[in-house]
Amino acid sequence: MGENYYCLVILKPNSSLAFTKIIKFTKLAGIRVTVTPIPVPDAFTIHFQQGTPANYNLSLVSADGKIILKSKYSIQQGEA
Repeated sequence: MGENYYCLVILKPNSSLAFTKIIKFTKLAGIRVTVTPIPVPDAFTIHFQQGTPANYNLSLVSADGKIILKSKYSIQQGEA
């Protein structure tokens, strides 16, 4: 529970580094979010686990700030 800050460091093909903007992620009690695999080769899975139903907005944003994917999810009791 609490605030966490994240920034991705991207190694480019020319061996230079690029950094994403720092984002704040506020974790609420009872909610667990897992992304696998790490590092992501070409596809990933997001797993939500919590005890009560909730709605989620998911945005996948590229390193240059472009929105690649935007989806809404509704998780019901017993789903993960």
